[in-house]
Amino acid sequence: MAGVFQGDEGKFAPSVCEFWQANRIPRSPLYPHAQFLRWFGTDSEENYRNRGNKAFSVESVGYEFNSLGYRSPEFNREPGEAVVMFLGDSHTFGMGMPWEMLWASLVTKHLEQRYGVPVRQCNLGWGGTGSDYAAMMVHQSVDVLKPDAVFILWSFISRMTWFADTSRGVHFVPEWVHNEYTQEHSAYSRLATESHGFFNYVRNFHSNHICRSMGLQVAGRCGIWRETGYTAVWRVMPSLRQVSFQP
Repeated sequence: MAGVFQGDEGKFAPSVCEFWQANRIPRSPLYPHAQFLRWFGTDSEENYRNRGNKAFSVESVGYEFNSLGYRSPEFNREPGEAVVMFLGDSHTFGMGMPWEMLWASLVTKHLEQRYGVPVRQCNLGWGGTGSDYAAMMVHQSVDVLKPDAVFILWSFISRMTWFADTSRGVHFVPEWVHNEYTQEHSAYSRLATESHGFFNYVRNFHSNHICRSMGLQVAGRCGIWRETGYTAVWRVMPSLRQVSFQP
């Protein structure tokens, strides 16, 4: 029986794909690569000037990226450390937020104080991503990082990762037209339905159960972003008291 795929399968061999390689964390969508940015994404100087939260100064927020392009320390466990893996969208990435005020940073600090061990925050959150991205990253990264706990802040349901090629994922958000892939985004908007978004969202919840560590759904504190001044409030579930580290 003829397969559905009619292209060059060699283009999708593991050796040429950034994603879905065993025991390999893909590079982040950050392009071009940078070690530090003062402004990033919707946290732009223009947004800050026109409607930003002036409780944050220009210098109070910056974005430091590790060697794989994530806003995170390097993914190398030091002796005696616990490792916690965080996934989510811009709320987890911390768009417009100082590093120390990210919900992931606050959880990390809480766990260090609670258990008396250093905790390495491995933050793979990225703005605009949906549940398919979170599920993919759990599958691809959990065996590499071998975290003691995994925290996922699930995103909005109608988001989708589209792969422009085997080395780059583009994240489609219904209400925001991608400035490079306008035709593809238009097709996605026409074809996407609420039912498809909902079932895709629910399907990816199973990533909680494939974690070798304890999978937790979590959310953080109130956050006030630099670029908008908006406030978001999230619930915590389940209690952090259920986490047990054995570094």
